[in-house]
Amino acid sequence: MSSTLYNTGLLANLTVTQRSNHDLAISYVPLGQDATVAYPDLDLKFLNTTGGYLLVRTKVSNNTITIELYGKVNPGQEVVITNSRESIIPFPEQKLVDETLAHGDSHVKQEGQPGYIVNSSRTIKVNGQVIKTESLKQSHYQPLPKIIAVGA
Repeated sequence: MSSTLYNTGLLANLTVTQRSNHDLAISYVPLGQDATVAYPDLDLKFLNTTGGYLLVRTKVSNNTITIELYGKVNPGQEVVITNSRESIIPFPEQKLVDETLAHGDSHVKQEGQPGYIVNSSRTIKVNGQVIKTESLKQSHYQPLPKIIAVGA
């Protein structure tokens, strides 16, 4: 839900004052466009810079969430979000002794996943002309180790 709200705020051109990405890479939104909350330490906050009121409407059905934001509209405005991977962090490999396996046998208990550093930006266009491009907070995703059980 927090990632959906984050993207809604970005596309509405609201100022993001607090946002944290997930620790691990996720697959349901592009890397760099996720947000997580964990009370009381991690929060998602926007500043309403539209000069008018905002109404947030949410709908949940069939395992999907829709967030609609209503307020003052800037005619001809288009918001484009871009993400680029600055670097890929390789995942480590860990071997654990498993007494239930025969000597020399091995079994992958967890596939590894690389970590990433992602830079994101938001470009505001009005009637096709670029008005502003701004960097968003850099996202850091930790690698997930590959875990291999080996027989003793």
